[in-house]
Amino acid sequence: MVTASQRHSNGSMKALTVALRSLLRYLCIAGVVERDLSVSVPAVASRPLTTLPKGVDASVVAALLDC
Repeated sequence: MVTASQRHSNGSMKALTVALRSLLRYLCIAGVVERDLSVSVPAVASRPLTTLPKGVDASVVAALLDC
């Protein structure tokens, strides 16, 4: 997963982890493995904000403080 995450986007990695978890659950249900290994697949971290929030003008701050 770590190696794949260096080559793929967050969206692709999320799809890959879903597929891997599904495969691991199936293997458990089919009796190929004894335990459900899907819980060992880590979640993909994502950053919803890619930039810092923009500041506001001093006039807007003054207007808010006057309220």
